[in-house]
Amino acid sequence: MKFGEKEHLERMQKDGLFYCNTITYFSKIEDESRKDSFESVSKLKYFENIVFQVKPKDDPLAEWKNFNTTRAQYIEHYEEPFGNLFCMSAFKINPTKEVSTFNFDERFLGFEYGLMIFRQDLFIERLRTVLDKLDIKTCIKLVEYIDLHKYSGTKTLFQKDIKYSWQEELRIILYAHKYKMHDPYKFSIGSIEEISEIFELKKTRQLEYRL
Repeated sequence: MKFGEKEHLERMQKDGLFYCNTITYFSKIEDESRKDSFESVSKLKYFENIVFQVKPKDDPLAEWKNFNTTRAQYIEHYEEPFGNLFCMSAFKINPTKEVSTFNFDERFLGFEYGLMIFRQDLFIERLRTVLDKLDIKTCIKLVEYIDLHKYSGTKTLFQKDIKYSWQEELRIILYAHKYKMHDPYKFSIGSIEEISEIFELKKTRQLEYRL
């Protein structure tokens, strides 16, 4: 599914238009449900039970001062610009029941409309075909959710903090840094009208499905 304004979803449905904003944009966006301060982070180091001390650099005789802290985190960021991305949601379904109910997380209700793609196989096939033809390195994959506040190691663009796990994100990354791109990138896979449907979220908070 893709959530957003009806006008944008209609363009995606009719023309297969993918509007990929820069990763920098998502790291600085003010919308609290979408803003992610870890978005542009490349490496993390978590410290626990430490004594953090500081002193003036130009005063070698100064005493070290202890800060009252028990935890700290070292963070490195990617150099800019480093790419564009497109976000969707790929919800997991329960195959054990004949008929099941799916409830949208209330945080999705910040969007008015959703575009439901009910032929995932055809959609992914068309998407991969177009991505393979672009003169840009791309990758499409589900996001892994981990506790980044206590994480140490390299962080990829397909890792997000567990606070965003409700998004169940399917992410497309375009590694467009070689073009020094600061602007959104667009591409089209053609009409997906026959395999999708637009619905109003406020009227469709639950879905019933069966296999």
